Amino acid sequence: MGRKWKSGSRRAVIARGRSIPRSGTWDPEHRRRGWPLLAVLVLLVCAISTAQPRRSALTNAAVVSMVKGGMPESLIVSTIQSSETQFDVSPQGLAELKTAGVGKKVMDAMVAAEARKQAAAASSAGAGAATAAASHAPLQQPYVRLLQEKAKHSLAAERAQIAQVKTKNQDLSSLAAETLAFQVAQGLAAEAATQAAARSGSAAAGAWGGAASGVMGGLFKKKPPTLTYVWGVPGPTPSNALPTDNPKFEIVCDAVPGVNADEYTPVLVKLVPAKNNWRLVGAGRGKEDATQSTDWDVYSSFVEQKVPAKINKTASGRFELEPSGPLAPGEYALVLRPLARNKKYIGADLTSSQGEGLVFNSAWTFSVASSGTP
Repeated sequence: MGRKWKSGSRRAVIARGRSIPRSGTWDPEHRRRGWPLLAVLVLLVCAISTAQPRRSALTNAAVVSMVKGGMPESLIVSTIQSSETQFDVSPQGLAELKTAGVGKKVMDAMVAAEARKQAAAASSAGAGAATAAASHAPLQQPYVRLLQEKAKHSLAAERAQIAQVKTKNQDLSSLAAETLAFQVAQGLAAEAATQAAARSGSAAAGAWGGAASGVMGGLFKKKPPTLTYVWGVPGPTPSNALPTDNPKFEIVCDAVPGVNADEYTPVLVKLVPAKNNWRLVGAGRGKEDATQSTDWDVYSSFVEQKVPAKINKTASGRFELEPSGPLAPGEYALVLRPLARNKKYIGADLTSSQGEGLVFNSAWTFSVASSGTP
């Protein structure tokens, strides 16, 4: 009798005309047994993914809860920037947030988050649809766009910084010849706070001894001296170089948190180049502690080189501006100024560029290379 082979052996398989891998015996049922296990694993992964909690979008109510819970403003802003949002940033929604105690920095972050979301939605809708939507998508407030051949080109915004000068001279050309110590908002505010503390009644009380001597110290305290405050933007050249000497602009400031847009109008000014790569926007007068005051009428004494322009107000906080004639070669800026020269400002808003200070300090600088419209 011949040798019998086991049905699962290599020789039996070869005898039946089938090949097997060199690694081992061939099992015709192996693949069919593997599919159920794979299906179970897929179902398990899907179940785990579905079970993961989805973070709900951040709303106005959530922001108010964080504010009332005492969460630091910086942490709230970073939370907004890293979360999905569903904010109501309409005028009524912003008014309700302000009433609830939400600060200007937080509201600015909310408006920016909604603007980014709408811009992203427009870009994902397709190239053609995105182009149409982009002209209507809200930009970071306030903003300026150049109107040219039925197209709108956004101008980069800059923030003017402030320098203190212990002189009554407000001539911009003379100030440009000086070495001005422009400071960031925090540095200027900290210096003003230190000066205010040094002049406080507590120092007099320590010298005289007792509460009564503190009162006497207050009576003989010197009035803070009046200084000149200079506004300037950094860099040797403007952010935007225009291809024409007769431009037309769109200026929008209708949704800045805490700001009444009807109190402002755009102004075209000539920049004055200064030392250390600064360009001066203007200068105003104020007490030495003006940056700590709540009623600084900075614009009542403000000096700037205005350029004649035609302004058309199209809606509340929306304007179109064009110079009255061709611009000479040079550097210019579009700024927003209060209609009332004696408008009061909070010093901290000006030094930190928030709220009213954000509007007053914003500058959209540009240069005109040569006369003649191409």
